[in-house]
Formats: sequence, C-alpha cells, structure tokens
Amino acid sequence: MATWQSTAIQLEGYTTPQSVKDLEMLRLHLGAETLTLWGTSYGSHLALAAIKEMNDRIDRAVLSSVEGLNQTIKSPARTDAYFGRLQEAINTEPELKGLYPDIAALMRRVHAKLDKEPIAVTLDLRDGTNADVSIQPHTLRRMMSGMVSDPNNALRMIEIYDALDDGDTGPISALMSRWYEDDNAISFRLMPTIMDIASGITPDRRAMIETEAETALLRSYLNFTLHLLDVLPDVDLGDSFRQRPQSGTPLLVLSGTLDGRTYIESQLEATSGFNKRQAVTLQNAGHNLFMASPAVTETIQDFMRGQNVDGRIVELDPPRGIDR
Repeated sequence: MATWQSTAIQLEGYTTPQSVKDLEMLRLHLGAETLTLWGTSYGSHLALAAIKEMNDRIDRAVLSSVEGLNQTIKSPARTDAYFGRLQEAINTEPELKGLYPDIAALMRRVHAKLDKEPIAVTLDLRDGTNADVSIQPHTLRRMMSGMVSDPNNALRMIEIYDALDDGDTGPISALMSRWYEDDNAISFRLMPTIMDIASGITPDRRAMIETEAETALLRSYLNFTLHLLDVLPDVDLGDSFRQRPQSGTPLLVLSGTLDGRTYIESQLEATSGFNKRQAVTLQNAGHNLFMASPAVTETIQDFMRGQNVDGRIVELDPPRGIDR
C-alpha cells in the first residue's frame, strides 16, 4: 500500500462506484438512453451497484455467479455446504462414489495428518530447477480455494487428497510443479485488491464469517481479503454501499449448483430486492457457466425476447475429474 501511495496512483479511484461512473460516461458517450448489463462474478457485483445508482438508465440485466454487495467475503459455512453438494454429485457416479464416499471426512483426515507431520517434497519446476517445499494443511486449503470454482478442478483436488491419504505425493507434486515459483515474494494486483477492500463487509457479517472459519474445511483461505480489510480503512465504502438494491429492473440470474465461489442461496439473497427477477439453475455447473451449455445462450435469448424463464433448470453432466 505504501508503494502504491508513494506514486501518482489514487487508490480511491479503484472502487466499484468509480466503475459505475465509467458506465455512465460510456452511456453518455454512446448517446444511449439505457444500458443492458451482462456480467458474471465481480461483473455482477458492479452491475448491482450500477442498478442502485442509475436504475432509471438500466433496461435489464443478465447476471451469473452473482456476488452481492456484501458478499465479497464468502461464507465458510456455505463453502462447506458446497462440498456437500459436490458429494451428492459424486454419489451419482458409482465409480466415483466408491472412490470418494465422504470427501469432507477425507479432507479433514488429511489436514489432521499434515498438521501433525508436514510432508517434504521436491518439485521439478518447468525451468529445469528444483524446489524443496513443505506440504501443510494451509497448502491444500489454499490450493483448493483456487480450484473450487469448477467442479472438475475441485474433484482433481479430491484426487490429490486421496493420494496423500495413501502417502502418495506424486499428484500434488505434479500439480504444484506447474505454477510454483520459488522467489519467496508476495505480490498484489492493485485493482482487485483495492476493489475488494473498498467493498468490504458489514461488522455482523464479518463476525459471522470469522466464527465460521474456525471450524470450516478451508478456514478463511477462500477469503484472503478478510485479512486486508483493516489496512486501508479510508477506502471502505460503508454499509450503505453494501445494502441490497431494490429495483424493478428485469433481471435474469443464472446459478450453478456446483459453483464453489458464489452459492445459489447467496445469489438469491443478493438479488431479493428485484421484483422482476427470473432465476435459472444450472445443475452441476460451476462458477464460469456462460459456455457450459448451448441452453445457457438459448435461455438468455428467451429472456431478452421477453419470455418467462423463471425456474428453468438446465441439466449438465456431473463432474468426472480432469483426467477422466
């Protein structure tokens, strides 16, 4: 933060309301009376803020994997519930059910083993060098946090847990060797870091999440921003920003049942103030779902034509793992 502040960069310019002003400037530049918004993940966060600020200038919106204005920090308990849904999907495949009858128990067992005795491995890096690393519970939690957005990637991590449970470090070594950089450096990207800190969290939700994280499978590793909230209090947008929008703007919400970053119940809560909301569920879809099926495009087209798609369910194949 000190490095950024020592330059000409104005940190307060990297907030969601500033991006809303960009949308309004774009609308004016185009000479358009209204905008139609289409966004996913943070794009949905921005869209919700835009609808609050310029409701009369938004024609309609199509949002997927919705991140509410008070949902930058995810609920660890709902992440645990996600693993329950992943287990249900696994149980539909007899082979996978036999391999992974209880993924939550498997994860907790491996975490406990590594907490008691970390495992040392040598990685063969892509540049031809080697790196000695220690596999600890936080190693797996951090990796899984990066993989849960897609159910097949999450299942790949379950395969790694299963191998470690049997004492096999080959799969985790192979995966870590692809991206590990032994430079002992921590880096931050300005825009997402400041955006998330500014959007922040209400005090009661923060207390809830910190309590949930104490016993959750991934603890707080899905929420790195949680540890940065107090660094720049001056950029926090306040609880008024985090209030849910109330709007009559037609809204289509597309949610995947196996999205490990934004959860269906959270998405419906975030958009509960829309009286013209239509919600569509993609069974077995993850976080990045727009290209998951041609039926997604068809659903969006139907909504844009004024048809009622509320309650529609799009069925996708259950996850089978990357190598299957």
